[in-house]
Amino acid sequence: MRFKMLGPLEVTHEGRPIVLGGVKQRAALGFLLLHPNQVVSTSQLLRALWSVEGAPATARKILQNAIWGLRRALDVDEAAQTPATLRTQSPGYALQVDRDLIDHHQFLRWVGEGRAKLAAGAPEEASLLLRDALGLWRGPALSDLAEAGVLWPELTTLQDTRLGVQEDFFEAQLACGQHYTVLSELEVMVDNEPLRERSCGQLMRALYRCGRQADALGVYRRLRAALVEDLGLEPSRELQVLQQSILTHDPALQLGESGTAVLTRTPAAPFAELPEPSSVARPRSAAHPEPAAWQRRRASILLVGTAPSSPLEADGPDVAPAFDTAAARVRQEIEESGGVFAGAMGGVSLGFFPAEPYGDQHAERAVRTAVALRDLFTEARERGPRESGPGVDVRVAVATGEALVQLPTERGAHPGSVNGVLLHECQALLPLVPAGEVQVCAHTHAATQGQFAYQRVAGAQESWRLRSAAATAGRNAAAGDGNGGELDLLVGLLEHTRRWRRPHQAIVLGASEAARGRMLTELRDRLGGGPNPPLVLSFDGTRMAEEGPYVLHRRVVAAYCGLTEQDSPTETWKKLEAAVGELAQGQGHANWLLCQLGPAPEVAEQRLQDLDSGERRSARRQFIEEAAQRRPLVLINNAVHRSDDVLQEFLEDMERTGRPLPLLAVTGARPEVSVQDRYWLGSKRFVTTITLDAPSDTDTSIERLTESQLSLALEGAPRG
Repeated sequence: MRFKMLGPLEVTHEGRPIVLGGVKQRAALGFLLLHPNQVVSTSQLLRALWSVEGAPATARKILQNAIWGLRRALDVDEAAQTPATLRTQSPGYALQVDRDLIDHHQFLRWVGEGRAKLAAGAPEEASLLLRDALGLWRGPALSDLAEAGVLWPELTTLQDTRLGVQEDFFEAQLACGQHYTVLSELEVMVDNEPLRERSCGQLMRALYRCGRQADALGVYRRLRAALVEDLGLEPSRELQVLQQSILTHDPALQLGESGTAVLTRTPAAPFAELPEPSSVARPRSAAHPEPAAWQRRRASILLVGTAPSSPLEADGPDVAPAFDTAAARVRQEIEESGGVFAGAMGGVSLGFFPAEPYGDQHAERAVRTAVALRDLFTEARERGPRESGPGVDVRVAVATGEALVQLPTERGAHPGSVNGVLLHECQALLPLVPAGEVQVCAHTHAATQGQFAYQRVAGAQESWRLRSAAATAGRNAAAGDGNGGELDLLVGLLEHTRRWRRPHQAIVLGASEAARGRMLTELRDRLGGGPNPPLVLSFDGTRMAEEGPYVLHRRVVAAYCGLTEQDSPTETWKKLEAAVGELAQGQGHANWLLCQLGPAPEVAEQRLQDLDSGERRSARRQFIEEAAQRRPLVLINNAVHRSDDVLQEFLEDMERTGRPLPLLAVTGARPEVSVQDRYWLGSKRFVTTITLDAPSDTDTSIERLTESQLSLALEGAPRG
């Protein structure tokens, strides 16, 4: 039995097609084939088959009927050695199938082999493998489902991967001197994908070698015009250098030795294919809004490759879940450090750290994240399969420079993407990294050599291998007690909260209240800078509890409005009026908020501490909710172990709005706080625990517990 996804969905048995049912049955099979040997939840399948708004009341029953029909269709030969079995497994279904029976996975295997040959300097062999891989395509992936209205992100990823492999094939052909052979295919590629800089550079080189210098320069002019007019961007530095090389008839171009080394580097991933985001906008429906515009900006790209530690495990049944677990851990680490997770496929995960809002620190953040991931997977492998499943080796590559960046849209409607020559440079670097190591490009090394110790790696591509974290200088050294890494993590959590607009609590454990206080004071100072700083409010929950219920609500409103105890009622009213005017939706809503939030000007005794009616609490919730969307809220309490009632009251009350809230609560506590007490939070909040002292046995068990759940950010932790 064979499954064909690279074109219309087809299933054959002994060369004969198997008749499938209607669109829903075919769509269910197509989605399961995108996740072979994995449990796909019923809710995932329902979302794949219907939009949230378009699902009928009988959707679950229709899905069950589709699964029943698929089981009958696939049950054609029980004696086959490699049958495909559709199992019911909580919380959904799993299609158990040999991956070699799926053309998509055969494509990925040949691509991996072809890219390895290209990286090893064997372009002729690479060209044959990559051509065979591309020959498996019979049209757009699952084109029959796409025609029926299916708009899955996985289909876009598959198409983007195909384009990247086409560019690899062109690179191999150019390296073999076959510029005449690939010229027509390159021209079609550039016509269809006019903003892909790599293929444009390949076409320029092919045209030049065919004696068509003017046409090669014309490709550059058209690309530049499109970038400037549509995106307000200039072509990359590498393309500009290529243009100058053509103008000056650089001999290296004619000889096939690249005068623009980055453009001709081979993007290779030895153990799996990496989705390469396309820079061409695609039409989207109202249910699938347009992603953010592409921007050229400085960034550090992080590629994380994972592979089974033992060759015997490479085709085992637990490999796919192990890759999924690894990708989840990589995503968590990148996002918690303030980066953007751009996708994963087959053991390779992609993330990036844009220079804004971190300035020159984006490279340092990327390397610190790489180190954390290396240590995480190394420790998990050493604990053995009983705790962490099949052993997984990790290798990480980091490249810094200019890239085409597409930031995530609000509330995660579209993930972030990164493209351009820098991505290809990082892809070319990854195969050179030994298992368990971190390797960086020359630009990353130059930006971070004060924070890390490196050893230069001999080879054509200049790179540096990380040895250890050096004594941190400058900003981190000023962190008094050497907590620069913890401060970086907290700043990253704020950016994560700001981006995804969801509440998060960071619990800082340390025996010394003074040490915790110094660290939290420095955190407040660091968060206070920048063009759009958050509202940071430090408080003592024990003292505030004496002021009555919902005191933190009143303090937060007062802080957003800039109120002080010295303000007269008239001054208080004016400040409230100005703040409400910026946030309220309509004059009627503004009048209601003012009436509930502020004292009447003529009543000098009435302050914000008066009676907390239900309507007043609702008004405060609405005001804080709207204000936090514009200016995220950070609450800092250094002694939450003494009294967490004030903070807990505030967080639980704010959750009643049901709207995502960009809020970071940083709370200090003694390390002996119990497991139950550490996780006070409800289902809508996330928790990260940071230990300043050497961890005790209890702390270690907590860290292991959270690692087994893929991250330190726990949802739904019960209150003790």
